[in-house]
Amino acid sequence: MTLHELQQTIKYIRQNCRCPKCQSKYQIADIQVVATNDSEGVFELDCPKCDCLILMNLFVSADKQEIIEDVIDQAFTSPDSHGGIKRIDHNDILDIKNFLAKFDGNFKKVIKQNNK
Repeated sequence: MTLHELQQTIKYIRQNCRCPKCQSKYQIADIQVVATNDSEGVFELDCPKCDCLILMNLFVSADKQEIIEDVIDQAFTSPDSHGGIKRIDHNDILDIKNFLAKFDGNFKKVIKQNNK
C-alpha cells in the first residue's frame, strides 16, 4: 500500500467500522498498522471504551476501488465472559511480525520445528 492508500484505508476504518462489542467508532489513536503489502494491510483496532481488541485484514481490490474487510481475530480483556480468550498484546503482534519477516513460505519446516 502506498501512503495515500494507507491513509484512505484508515479513513475507511474510521467511517465504516465499529467495535463489535460496544459499537463505538474508532479514532486514529485506536488504529495501529501491523503490516502491509501491495494489496492488503493488517490493522489492530483497540476500543478505548470496552478494551475489545480486533485484528483486521483489509484487502484493496485490483482496481483500488473497493476495500474488503476480514476480521482475523478478536480478543477481550475479560476472560470470564468470553470463554477464556487471552487478550492479544503488542508483544504477540511483534512476534507475528518477526516470524513473518523471516518466513520463507516453507510450512513443512515450521511444523517440523514445532513438533520437536
